[in-house]
Amino acid sequence: ALPISRALSAQARASAWLVGGAPVVVLAWSAITGGRALPVLLGTPVGWVCATVGVALEIVGALWMHRIIRVGTTW
Repeated sequence: ALPISRALSAQARASAWLVGGAPVVVLAWSAITGGRALPVLLGTPVGWVCATVGVALEIVGALWMHRIIRVGTTW
């Protein structure tokens, strides 16, 4: 049987996988459907700002989810 703390942190772990995996899925989908978004994202100053902010938010989200999971499993 799973410890109660692991069961209680299951939602946070699932959210972490979803938040972390979403950009990968979007980039893969863009590549499959013609990849028109990638040149705009990496070829313009506004695209670079969006990419940088997106990566920064992903890092903050990952750290936040890690903290939620860690606190949930230390009961």
